[in-house]
Amino acid sequence: MHVRLLVAGCCSLVLLGLAVSGLGKPGGERGNFPVREPDESTPFYVLYYALKAGLDDNEEAGFKAYLDLCPEDRKADKDKQGVLRKGEWANVKELAGAYLAYDLHGFKVIVLKMNPAEVDGKTKKVYFTIKNQIEPDERSGLCIVERDGKGKWKLRSLSL
Repeated sequence: MHVRLLVAGCCSLVLLGLAVSGLGKPGGERGNFPVREPDESTPFYVLYYALKAGLDDNEEAGFKAYLDLCPEDRKADKDKQGVLRKGEWANVKELAGAYLAYDLHGFKVIVLKMNPAEVDGKTKKVYFTIKNQIEPDERSGLCIVERDGKGKWKLRSLSL
């Protein structure tokens, strides 16, 4: 009798844990989402065009396009721009092609475990990971995008 109560109690705890974590909900599965030509009103627009800037053959034009995606405090003066160019931009320039792949339908980036439809109009900051499409076992990239004072999405950080 005590064993049955113990087993029933354990099963109840497991089911409760699944319900709370969202794993037991229908549609709770999350996967990889391809993002192509995203709308400017989404944070994925910033990621997509930051990676495309990294592929630009013209270094200056690519860096200018990248700076346009960053908030003012990241590009306020020449010193900040120099740090950005030598650090984050150099990384993006070198590795963007591994994260932004081209296929029959054009360029795409794979966002891991976040459906682009999950970002609503009230969201202020988004952290998401992106898949290395050339070497999928390599580490994922991390992108942080936030809204500026005008409500536009800006690139806070991109690490590939």
